[in-house]
Amino acid sequence: MSVSVLRPLAGVILTALVVLGVGCSSPEEKKQAFMHKGDQLYAQKEYVKARLEYKNAIQIDPEFAPAYYQLGRTELALNNIRRAYGMMNKAVELDPDNSAARIDLGKILLSGRALDRAKEQADAVLAKDPSHVDAALLKAASFFVGKEYDAGEKILMDLYRDGVTSPDMYMMLSSLSQVRQDKDGIRDYLMEGVEKNPGHAGLILSLAQVDANEKNFDAAEAGLKKVISLEPEEIRHKLNLARLLNRRGESDQAAALLEKALADKPAEEQTRRNIAGFWVSENQLENAEKIIRQGLELTPESFAYHQFLADILVKTRQFKAAEEVLNQALALSSEPGHPEIIKTQLSLARLMTQQVRYEEAEALVDQIIKNDPKNTQAHFLKSRFYLARNDGVNAIPGFRMMVEEQPGEVDGHLHLARAHIINKEYGLAADVLERAYEKLPGEEVLLMSLARLHILTEDMDAAEATLKRAVESHPDNPRVGIALGDFYVSEGRHQDALAR
Repeated sequence: MSVSVLRPLAGVILTALVVLGVGCSSPEEKKQAFMHKGDQLYAQKEYVKARLEYKNAIQIDPEFAPAYYQLGRTELALNNIRRAYGMMNKAVELDPDNSAARIDLGKILLSGRALDRAKEQADAVLAKDPSHVDAALLKAASFFVGKEYDAGEKILMDLYRDGVTSPDMYMMLSSLSQVRQDKDGIRDYLMEGVEKNPGHAGLILSLAQVDANEKNFDAAEAGLKKVISLEPEEIRHKLNLARLLNRRGESDQAAALLEKALADKPAEEQTRRNIAGFWVSENQLENAEKIIRQGLELTPESFAYHQFLADILVKTRQFKAAEEVLNQALALSSEPGHPEIIKTQLSLARLMTQQVRYEEAEALVDQIIKNDPKNTQAHFLKSRFYLARNDGVNAIPGFRMMVEEQPGEVDGHLHLARAHIINKEYGLAADVLERAYEKLPGEEVLLMSLARLHILTEDMDAAEATLKRAVESHPDNPRVGIALGDFYVSEGRHQDALAR
């Protein structure tokens, strides 16, 4: 056989062997290959692609704990908190000894103010390793969020005395100093933290914020420029510097800084939206609108740009123009259950509600629920329509869904309590508000609503006690003090009112 014939034959044999080798890979080898590819993509911040690889690994082995953990981290990077929680929870269930998964799960629980459950994760790690710094910091943070400052401080000071130099520890010690109104402590802990961790952007950024608050603008500017040099890809640092420049009256320099950032990445949607958001926060809506319209010219199929532009137009009360933009977005997909179509329909329903076009809005919400039966926001809107008709019974399920799915949204709790009040279920309404305040101790509006409920039921002692509790818990909020004073006046207790 000639050499010319043998060469292609050898290629065919080699290809067949490669294919055969792949085909004979064991499930263990396949899942590890998916895992390795996912880790590579994760390191490159290709999170959407990494997610697919981890899911492939799990499809091969539904009990593969490391893949659930990495998938949880990926969802966190994509800011999909609910999905991240599910994946982290599964990782811990499959591998209770995975301390990193427990810490990440605890942080998610902490962000949702599930403080006891966050502490449980920290305690589980500390039971195995009493010197685990991240677990101790998670537990301290749980105490802080629950305003148990002494317990949190004890943990932090033990770490500090042991020579721990964690940036998070210094951040929390500085925050504790702020609670204690110890101005020197705020700065001292941050400065020591920067000294021990000179490349930590968060510490430098916090110190720059302290400088800005104290009108040490040159020091603040230097700090922000340092942070930008450490993390040049992070647009938020440039936005912070632009905000500082604006505060100093150097608006031209701020505009030039952001124009350059936009010119460097003209097609990057998130950068453009962040810069437009900055101008919205500075109440320069024309700049924001111009930037988003330019983005639409570059990416006309972007749902996010359409949504952003509609929001700007609503702020300037150009309702008809906003509706036209949202309808343009709806034309981008013919799939009724497309997540962005659902989101756009919700915005359109809210716009209709704002214009008192209730029948049209409710019909649209019904359509959303048909295509996405578990959509919390749609059910919440539907319940608001019931509430407007004084139909508390039918309003309750949607509000309850909101409270269960998004416990951090104070409006869900307030509306659920109001539905119970319409039904004359005053005890249930009080329970809703009390439980909500346990989860959201920073929301004084919950106590104020509870006090109004007590007044409605003519329980003046309970109303007074609740208002006093609000004043004690929120001494720097003038509204609660005024409310207590008004209560005394309404009761004819003028001396008590004057004492306020």
